[in-house]
Amino acid sequence: FFKSGKLKSRFYYHSGDALKSFARTSGSFDIILNDIDKESYPGVARVAPKRLRKGGLLISDNLLKSGKVFGGGRDKATLGVRKYTKIVYRSTKLWTTIVPLRDGVAVSLKL
Repeated sequence: FFKSGKLKSRFYYHSGDALKSFARTSGSFDIILNDIDKESYPGVARVAPKRLRKGGLLISDNLLKSGKVFGGGRDKATLGVRKYTKIVYRSTKLWTTIVPLRDGVAVSLKL
């Protein structure tokens, strides 16, 4: 879509596991889209704010986990999403909201 919209040359993007991408790159980001294995979400919550520029966005998918986060789900993925949510909501460096779109999208603004 970026190519067909003639936008691809206006920015750089990295695709892949967020934690591995952080290890391979340096500098700060304007937007980080987090949709890796859910049990790895807490690691992203700890690393991503350090890599976002002020005013940057951390966007994470599947924060509602088909209702499992509310229904007592105990699998690793659900526990990872719960821990991620606690970390980003308690952060003094992020302002976070969850949009109940499909399976839940968290949008965190770097303060």
